[in-house]
Amino acid sequence: KSYEDMKNALAIMKLLSFAEEDIRSGNLHTEEDVFNSVEELLSK
Repeated sequence: KSYEDMKNALAIMKLLSFAEEDIRSGNLHTEEDVFNSVEELLSK
């Protein structure tokens, strides 16, 4: 279990790192755009 916990923690840290890069580079989307995209994907 300890190995799985460490693996999951590293995966979360990697996702946070990607998010920080997006923020720094200005690659952002409005909440409205995100929800519209999700609704469009779910309606297919």
